[in-house]
Amino acid sequence: MTLRIACDDAAPEAVGQTIRDRLDEWNIAVTGRPDWFRITVLLRDEAGDIRGGVLCNAWASWVHVDFLWVDEDCRHQGWGARLLEQAEARARERGCTHAYLDTFSFQAGPRYYERFGYQIFGTLPGHPAGHTHYFLWKRL
Repeated sequence: MTLRIACDDAAPEAVGQTIRDRLDEWNIAVTGRPDWFRITVLLRDEAGDIRGGVLCNAWASWVHVDFLWVDEDCRHQGWGARLLEQAEARARERGCTHAYLDTFSFQAGPRYYERFGYQIFGTLPGHPAGHTHYFLWKRL
C-alpha cells in the first residue's frame, strides 16, 4: 500500500463527514457508548427567518454547546438565555448529565455563562491577540 499526504482546503463537506464518522466509530468501539445525537434549537421571526439558535452535539452523557447566536437586534431581550435553557432541557431529557462550551472575551464571554452555572476550567490567553478564549462546564 502506498500512502501520501495531500492538503485539500476546498474538500467537500462529505470528506469532513467521513473523518468524523471514522473517529466516531473508533470512539464507540473503545467506549461502548453509541449515544451520540444533535440538538438544534432555533429562534424564528413571524416570517420564519432564523434570528438565533443554539447548535449542540451530545455524546457519553455530555452535551457540547457548539454555537449560540442571536441576531444583534434581538439581543438583550432574554432570547439567548431561553435558547440555552431549552437546549439544556432537551439534553437532560435525552440523558445528559453535564454540559460544556467555549466562548471568547469579545463574545458573550464567561460572565454570561456563569449566570447559568457554568464554571471556567481553562483559558487560552492571546487567542486571538488581545483576547482570551474560555472553556466552561456545568452539571445539568
